[in-house]
Amino acid sequence: EQVGSQLVSAMVLVDVRNPAMQPLAQALEHCLLDLRLLVDSMDGDDDSLTDRLARLRHRIQPALDHRGIALNWDVMPADETGMPKGAAARELTAIVQEAVSNALQHSGATALSIRLQQVQTGQGAAWRLQVTDNGTGVHTPDVPAGAPPSGHRAGHGLAGMRQRAARAGGVLELIRPQGQGLCGQVTLPASR
Repeated sequence: EQVGSQLVSAMVLVDVRNPAMQPLAQALEHCLLDLRLLVDSMDGDDDSLTDRLARLRHRIQPALDHRGIALNWDVMPADETGMPKGAAARELTAIVQEAVSNALQHSGATALSIRLQQVQTGQGAAWRLQVTDNGTGVHTPDVPAGAPPSGHRAGHGLAGMRQRAARAGGVLELIRPQGQGLCGQVTLPASR
């Protein structure tokens, strides 16, 4: 609580009208968001993925609004049978958090979409979680040729996201949507 107050106090001292100070303001805003998300992740060990994502949305919405990024939220499945809970839900929420963080810091996106749906795969019922932005994309072998150029290269964040997806029992794919941007998609079997 004290660290959060100190970050808020520091943010107030930054003159955001000064272009040279805007990176500092964004860094402080990001630190405060990370702190709040860390506190949220400590609660609700048995919460479902939809519950964890709802808390994440509550935390990220002000940052998105502040930056003028529209959020399309499609995370209310009609049937929650086999919904990831516990550790798997925590890992998947962390993937969404990392993807949103990447979009805020690197993509130049003006729109972000978070979608959770139940799908049928060759192995049966599964959950598919997608985070899509309309930004500049990313240089990585997973994205098909022709992805728009970007100064941002895939790094440790992507490796961490892949590890989290595997720990949750799923697979992470990067897909280039129609037009521009990037879609991070995790598919995992519905729990029995």
